[in-house]
Amino acid sequence: MSSSVFAQENIAPNPMDTNKHSTIESAAVSGDEIPWSIISDSDGIKTYRKEIPGSEVFPLKGVTILNAPIDKVLTLMLDDDRAPEWIDLLADIKLVKTYSASRYTLLYEMDSPFPLFVKKRDFYLESNFIYNKKEKAVTLSLHSVQDASVPEQRGYVRGHIYKSVWNFTALQKEGKTAVNMEYQVDPRGLIPKWMVRAFQKDWPHKTLKKLDQYLQNETFDTSPTLLELVPELVKE
Repeated sequence: MSSSVFAQENIAPNPMDTNKHSTIESAAVSGDEIPWSIISDSDGIKTYRKEIPGSEVFPLKGVTILNAPIDKVLTLMLDDDRAPEWIDLLADIKLVKTYSASRYTLLYEMDSPFPLFVKKRDFYLESNFIYNKKEKAVTLSLHSVQDASVPEQRGYVRGHIYKSVWNFTALQKEGKTAVNMEYQVDPRGLIPKWMVRAFQKDWPHKTLKKLDQYLQNETFDTSPTLLELVPELVKE
């Protein structure tokens, strides 16, 4: 593929793209009835995807067992400063607005997988922390929101996350944590969709593998926020 295709990333957005985005978004919110297809199974991590008719980007899912107790896992998940060390392609996270300890907005800045040809992406997201006390499970969900006070940054293309959901369940006897993460992301811009699919399909595996390695290799204190959000899951 010639570099001229990617050079178009620097062209101003076409207003006519609005209808195209609306079509993709309509397709993205459906598909619950479509079964997952496994695309990889290695390093104790299974990766799945769905093909949704009418959608140019597919949902992906990663499933594994993390070799760390849930309080350590959640402490890391709430630590924005450490996130670029294990989330694949993440350059930075900025906290924008805080509504409560469990709900806030974040600006994600992502590196380009092809920096010579494709611009970096940013995503403005609302994050929600949900605790199921009975199941000893926590859900962290993120999705794109719009805010005129947080415009697209110069040098970036504003991408769209329809869904990013991380489900964590404590395996207390084993001292481990089961994780199931699903996401559907449209980087937007003029990247060919075949290329989006090519690099996105490996993202769950790379991220979950780095997450587990980080948890095993690094030590850090339990977040005091967890004492407020999930006191029953925090080890004394």
